[in-house]
Amino acid sequence: MDYKVLWYEKSPVDGSIIKFDPEVSLHDGHCFLVKIYPHNQGTAAERLARILRLAPNQEIMFYCYDFTWDPKHLVDITEWFWNEYLKSDRCIFDREHTGWMQGTENRFTGINKNSKKCNWCGQHLTRRIKKVVTVERKPVWEPVTSIKGVQQFAGRKVSCP
Repeated sequence: MDYKVLWYEKSPVDGSIIKFDPEVSLHDGHCFLVKIYPHNQGTAAERLARILRLAPNQEIMFYCYDFTWDPKHLVDITEWFWNEYLKSDRCIFDREHTGWMQGTENRFTGINKNSKKCNWCGQHLTRRIKKVVTVERKPVWEPVTSIKGVQQFAGRKVSCP
């Protein structure tokens, strides 16, 4: 039995093409671990991101996917994936370090107040304070006399010298 890691370029949502880019996080729905049975007995697959979401004691279940996919949109990234996974661990799916996966509680080691290190890939991250300015517009009622040169008298505008 052989295993491959395949990237499917067509979006499962809208059919648009999303090319494989080794510098970007691997998207759920595009990257599959594929089990290839000998003697043309078929294939079964599971999404790699789903495998990573499993608890350590859960078994990986392979499902029969419809591999009538257009073969020109299947990219074999097996060698690249395993080399990168050995270097980056699960950061291969979260290069932005947002921590959306299960088991990220101990992902970082704090160095000081403003920096930390990812325990998976070794990348150092620094904290930056980003100033966010919010403009709020509120209606304010003012007496008409506060408008320069205009006064209100019995519902009529009267010019002031």
